[in-house]
Amino acid sequence: MRLQIDKEVYKIRDDKVRRLLTGALSVDAFALLIRPSDPYILIGDTIYALTEQEFYAIRYSMPRTELSENAFKYVLGLQDLSFMHEMDRNFVHNVAANAGRCSACQYRHYKDDISKLVKKYNIRLPDDNVVTDVKPVQYPPVSTRVTSKVSELLEHMYKMPKKERRACVDCVEKHIAQAWVLSREFLNGYPEYITYVIGHLGEALDEMPKGFPEIFHTVEFCLAKTNHDRVPFVPVELITPLITMVRNAQGQSHEDQQDIDDTASAFEIEFTQEMHDEMSKLPSDVFGRFGRMCYEADKFIHGVENLTESARLGWEGAMGSAADLIVDFAPKTASMLRNRRLMFVSNPLYAAEAGYTMMAIADSLAQCDGA
Repeated sequence: MRLQIDKEVYKIRDDKVRRLLTGALSVDAFALLIRPSDPYILIGDTIYALTEQEFYAIRYSMPRTELSENAFKYVLGLQDLSFMHEMDRNFVHNVAANAGRCSACQYRHYKDDISKLVKKYNIRLPDDNVVTDVKPVQYPPVSTRVTSKVSELLEHMYKMPKKERRACVDCVEKHIAQAWVLSREFLNGYPEYITYVIGHLGEALDEMPKGFPEIFHTVEFCLAKTNHDRVPFVPVELITPLITMVRNAQGQSHEDQQDIDDTASAFEIEFTQEMHDEMSKLPSDVFGRFGRMCYEADKFIHGVENLTESARLGWEGAMGSAADLIVDFAPKTASMLRNRRLMFVSNPLYAAEAGYTMMAIADSLAQCDGA
């Protein structure tokens, strides 16, 4: 079988393309020289060019930064940890006692967790405190604008294929809302949240109903720009009308889309003692982040009579992000938060009127913190 080159490839100003055009490279040789950072993709027997937007959207090119070995050992060797919360002090002592005999994978997790504590407490480190092991890739120059073909050829360009489900904008809205809420966290001094923003934008693209290119290409641009600039770009006020347009076109309401598991024995929305007990076992880094998500969710609906669409999305995003954050540590609480989100997504003010704000959970966290 012979390989083919789509004509859009020739618009890329790349040394390999130049050699291909002059006959210095065969098509097979060109294919073998393609690197993961190049804007080319093989589909069937044809090599296609990615547009700049596709290139940045599918490449999660955020450079990974981590503590150097010296900085990691420096933090573990600190004698005075009185500036830390007791839970964080105990965690550092535990890492110091176990880091030398844990697996390589666990060791990396320890370094990531210690890095978060460094940011949390603004610990001054040696000059070689950060190591960057991935360089961001850049889209090459082009002679003229590359026409998009790949997005139409690949049904699941941004995520692995999953079981097909009824076309519905509920998941798209949820992921956009979560991306927006987490982008606010990024701007408030938590740079690690950009990874979650990127993930939710990719999920939104994967869940997108077919036949609505306006919102698809808008969200794709947001993902590409976020990757390129390394700053979240989620203009929720501009995306909201597109979500409403899709919802109206499909004749659906929020109530039609509630993804409630009818097989569940109970649709729990109460905060129980069992859930309180789960809160007391949250890891220290998750503990603080979850508390902020609880505060963020209530802030969107506190003291308002008429909820704006962006505030409703903010509440939805905060509730979804809070549930995602604790699901591995507090599954019953996470399930309860999901149930509340599904029940009150059309108007979160009803949750406040019924007494289902996040105050009880925040009070539980305060009790755990003071214990």
